[in-house]
Amino acid sequence: LLLDLTDKVSFLQEQQVIKFAESLANLKSDNAVGMHERAILVLLKESHNSQLPIPVVSVCNPGDGSDLDEFTGNPGLAKKRFEERFLSPIKDAISTLVEVQPAGSSPIIESIRGIGVSSFFTSPKTGHKNRLIVISDMIQNSNNISFYRDGLVLNDKALQTQAAELDEVEEAELYVIGREQLATTQGKELIEFWSRYFRFSGTTLSSAERWTE
Repeated sequence: LLLDLTDKVSFLQEQQVIKFAESLANLKSDNAVGMHERAILVLLKESHNSQLPIPVVSVCNPGDGSDLDEFTGNPGLAKKRFEERFLSPIKDAISTLVEVQPAGSSPIIESIRGIGVSSFFTSPKTGHKNRLIVISDMIQNSNNISFYRDGLVLNDKALQTQAAELDEVEEAELYVIGREQLATTQGKELIEFWSRYFRFSGTTLSSAERWTE
């Protein structure tokens, strides 16, 4: 999960971020990180222009004990371990991150490229899959590429030079933090850009949802 808070979010959007992050630890949710799967949370920073992203949280889901029999297992202990080692670190990190101060740039492409190298360099184990989830306004803004300066028009050759190594990622999902002043920019053309970008990076954009202010 790549979380971009380089621009201020509304209270409603802040709650959506928290709710989504909590859904990763809810085994009944479609977004759930399954048992023995790992959740890696990265906060997008200006430093990603030149440095690899460092995870804020990297935790494995040990299971919540719901699959254990009280006579042959120890569901109570398993649930406690689940809450302490998986659920709490995610909740604590998100509650802290939503208070981060906005930054001057938003190197989304550079961050995704860094994540491709640092988090998706091996194939997932049988029965599992790699997912990349991005929560951001998806407005790329760095010295390298800026939608404010360059617009959304990048030819195939330019996209190939900026592509990430996401061949081991089965799908990418976008949750677009909507901004009223960017309503015309955050439309179909923006999603088409990122769909092309992920295709050149070796994966597929499976879904895109816009969170209004």
